[in-house]
Amino acid sequence: MFMKNNKVILIVNDGWGVQTKKKNDAIFNAKTPFFDSLLQKYPNIQIKASGQEVGLPRGYAGNSEVGHITMGSGRQIDQSLLRINKAIKSQEFLTNPTIYKSILNVKKNNSTLHLVCLMQKAGVHAHLDHLYETLRYCKKEGLNHDNVLLHLITDGRDENPEESLEFLSEVKETMGELKVGNVATISGRYYAMDRNKKYNRTKLFYNAVVFGKSENIFECGIEAIFENHKDKITDEYIKPMIKKGYKGLQKNDSVFFINFRKDRARQFTNMVTGQKVEEIKYKKAPKHYFISTTRYDKEMKTDVVFENIIPQNTLGDILEENKKSQLRISETEKYAHVTFFFDGGVAKKHKNRKDILIPSPNVETYNLQPEMSSVKVTKEVVKNINTNKYDFIILNYPNADMVGHTGDFEATKKAVESIDQALKEVVKNGLKNNYTILITADHGNAEKVSEKFTAHTKSKVPFILINKKNEFSLNTKKTFGLSNIAQTILKILGIEENKNYNLSMLDK
Repeated sequence: MFMKNNKVILIVNDGWGVQTKKKNDAIFNAKTPFFDSLLQKYPNIQIKASGQEVGLPRGYAGNSEVGHITMGSGRQIDQSLLRINKAIKSQEFLTNPTIYKSILNVKKNNSTLHLVCLMQKAGVHAHLDHLYETLRYCKKEGLNHDNVLLHLITDGRDENPEESLEFLSEVKETMGELKVGNVATISGRYYAMDRNKKYNRTKLFYNAVVFGKSENIFECGIEAIFENHKDKITDEYIKPMIKKGYKGLQKNDSVFFINFRKDRARQFTNMVTGQKVEEIKYKKAPKHYFISTTRYDKEMKTDVVFENIIPQNTLGDILEENKKSQLRISETEKYAHVTFFFDGGVAKKHKNRKDILIPSPNVETYNLQPEMSSVKVTKEVVKNINTNKYDFIILNYPNADMVGHTGDFEATKKAVESIDQALKEVVKNGLKNNYTILITADHGNAEKVSEKFTAHTKSKVPFILINKKNEFSLNTKKTFGLSNIAQTILKILGIEENKNYNLSMLDK
């Protein structure tokens, strides 16, 4: 057991995977003298941040949500993707009572089932297999082409920028085989899945789905997407468009939002379920029955297919029980990750905790300002470090991930370099105030960036342990992952180990 007056700063460099040292490695090709010096001077190892380590199926890249849940929970928690896949394999999905209720509503009212889904196989927000299984359920219950309509969201962020053509061809083939479903609307996720309260984007998608209103009308979805690509508009940025003749959502229809990840599903859900939205005025949807794969927000009183698993005794809870003060800080893009997701996907308030939100810059895409708000975040962190009030600080720098997603290699290099400068200030002040500093990432991204690859990677991530007195060393003989971070923090803080957590990474 270590001394009980130790303090810890956990820095999450979002999207900073272990370097590949290849041409498209923005981290390797950036100038990062401070980060490089840390690797030379302090104990460090490479840890897992993908697949089963973060509660996903084997071979799947990690993401920010599951990464922070795993770090904060201290163990692997089966994530929605894995749970749904298991339900499909066991055929439990085909008897799910919530989905059946939405289909029954259609049959009873001679109405339509609307399926809203991101076309994705990366499994970050959704998976096309879940859409296909839903179509099979519809087939089993006697629905057809006329009473099942699809509202497809094109990705271009977690998938390659122009992958939607292949995905849509596959969707159409599946609908043809099953004789179920027609495509009613297509929209890029930039509009359909905004999470930063830019409801003016969401409203364009909402009006297309709910009222059949859009300036963009197509007869063939594949041709429409192809024309966007010809105009250099990648999947993420395709403006909402409607199939010719689509009239919108009608009274007594059913809507099933198939995406399972919460943060980017909330805004459309808020609008389609008639919630009050302060940012804009909008016309309410006709009365209908709405369901979603998971519960996007505890305030949403809607039926869900899979209730969320809430991990108990998260790191934040244990720190609170031991009267340890906490500071959680990031800018808008990753604020929810150091708060909501780090607490296991629950909005919690701890008495001895302060949360600080720094607004992200108001730009169309972050390659236009690759430093994002790192200077402001760093200034605020340093100010709070120097108060010596907090036993545990977690901060997230989103730059490598958010700029990496744009596919702009040069901008991603600049993003990485801005983090290097920020780290120098935080580490210098942390050491001055006797903090032990841990630097890691939630998943990879910036170590593989190009116009044709904008997704997360399956890379390991760095884990660096910085301590002025070199009191701690890392176990280099075992393989570790994000799930080992919480127990490591408890050990440094001198708190009794949690038996539900995975092992500490410290060498005994």
